[in-house]
Amino acid sequence: VHENEAKQFACNAVVIGKNVIMNEGSERVAALLERYGFQTHFVQMSEFLKSGGSAKCLTLRLDYDF
Repeated sequence: VHENEAKQFACNAVVIGKNVIMNEGSERVAALLERYGFQTHFVQMSEFLKSGGSAKCLTLRLDYDF
């Protein structure tokens, strides 16, 4: 990724199957992912970027057998 994309946390995304949830401003990275069959979804994350995080930082993985 380019430096400006890294500053927008382009790689700090959530992947669920073939869906990628990512911060706005990552259009070039999204286009690359879409070429490989992923569907990208943009979310406005400006307030979370201020604290140094983005989409992936808002998740909690639960490994639990129900």
